[in-house]
Amino acid sequence: MLGFLSLVNQFLGYFNFNTKLKNRLFTIVGFFANFYFLYAAVLAFQNGRFRWILFVLLFLLLLYFSVLNFLYYFTDKTTKWDISPKVEQLLGGPPQQATADQRAARMVKQPVVPAAGLFNDQHVLPSTLVSSPEEQATIDQFAQTLVQNGYLSLNYDGLSDREIYAEAHKTAKPFYALGQAGVQLPYYTLKFEGRLPVVYAGMNSMDAKPVGHLTAIGMTSVREAEEKFNLALANAYITGGPYKIAGRSGIVEGSEPYAIAVQVAYQEK
Repeated sequence: MLGFLSLVNQFLGYFNFNTKLKNRLFTIVGFFANFYFLYAAVLAFQNGRFRWILFVLLFLLLLYFSVLNFLYYFTDKTTKWDISPKVEQLLGGPPQQATADQRAARMVKQPVVPAAGLFNDQHVLPSTLVSSPEEQATIDQFAQTLVQNGYLSLNYDGLSDREIYAEAHKTAKPFYALGQAGVQLPYYTLKFEGRLPVVYAGMNSMDAKPVGHLTAIGMTSVREAEEKFNLALANAYITGGPYKIAGRSGIVEGSEPYAIAVQVAYQEK
């Protein structure tokens, strides 16, 4: 069976699958391959050997880990029967509560007042921003400027690789260097050029450049929303960039283009 799994691993290595998809494939293959031990247990039982008990125990143990992998890689759920945290503590890892307290302490920050002011959350919607290749280049350059000026810190919220692995393994999602929620931009505004709502962003109002245009406010088209409401750009965040994800044997690093996520406030005319 181990030879078969090694062959599968070598075969999948020829394809440029992302880590999450590869782990899903290994979970499925491992689940069915585990039944080999159940088959071996039946043969040992028929031959009157007591080794069948060992095969059954091994089958149940691997089945337990297969179920955990299905939870990790196919859902966002966890289970109280997961022994991984206890094993980590036995091997010298930090206590779970201590890790949680340290993470909470690192995340305590002074509230950031948005550049556009404060709006009622009930009248703010996530909106769709579309950027041209030129505007995407502006976003990438803007991100580098934010890093060079110390406004943007790519330190993974101060977490160690061990903590990042635990978090990324639990969610099966990338853990971004700039933080999971993104970082609010120092300056941003919405300008209508004709009927096109263009988002400008920069270090300040003097060097702001277009980074994209709005196509939808929530589930409503911009044109329809503009006819019924007064619109204002409530929040703008930079997202994406370098990230780490939990691989089969440790942390895997990657990167994706930076992006701007926006929220628009609306008020009836």
